[in-house]
Amino acid sequence: VNSGGGLSVGGKLALTDTEFTGNSTAAHGGAVTAFDDATLLGGLFQRNTSGSAGGAFFSEHSLVATRTQFVDNTAGWKGGGAYAGATWLNAGVFLNNR
Repeated sequence: VNSGGGLSVGGKLALTDTEFTGNSTAAHGGAVTAFDDATLLGGLFQRNTSGSAGGAFFSEHSLVATRTQFVDNTAGWKGGGAYAGATWLNAGVFLNNR
């Protein structure tokens, strides 16, 4: 699988205050692909690129993101900042994603 330019996780994912900048992939999740539920607390996803869905982050499972920033990410298909299944967002920033 050609996905998750910076990190590809086969199970549940939990990240705290983590930065992913300038990663890319031809498939899903320019910075991160999670193949199960994901929780993001703090952190920055900036200038990541995917050829398909989820410019910075991709998961077909649930995403809980708190105080997480998605800035200047690009997806070739959909979800410039992030693409996920059921999603809960709290106090985050999505800025200039395409």
